[in-house]
Amino acid sequence: MTELDAGGGAPPTPTANDDPAPQLALPQLPDASEAPTPDPAAADDGPPPSPDEPLPPDEALPSPAPRGLSIDFSSPLAFAALAVAYVASRAPFINIGYGTDPDAWRVALAGYWLREHHEYYPSRLPGYPLPELA
Repeated sequence: MTELDAGGGAPPTPTANDDPAPQLALPQLPDASEAPTPDPAAADDGPPPSPDEPLPPDEALPSPAPRGLSIDFSSPLAFAALAVAYVASRAPFINIGYGTDPDAWRVALAGYWLREHHEYYPSRLPGYPLPELA
């Protein structure tokens, strides 16, 4: 049976062996008088540049990128190389045709017929000449 069950109701009183609650202290803020004062001679590098003048260049930092990533892709040689690579990647698909869709073949054949014979032969009814002209 505990004290609370016995009707005492009061919490036990601390003894000398109990650990006291830790004393938490707020950190001390530095006084304004202890703050370092800026040196006015070091901060005065001259007047700031006018809006018409460009800013001075920053110090060059070494670039971690390899040389291959620093290519200017807007140059004509790089553009030509990219164009050749793009066309070469599409070369396997040149003779692929119109696939297994019969409607696509009918539209293509109607376009060929219109171009070669100058007669409109509709690929579907009632006939849509605009896609076949394209």
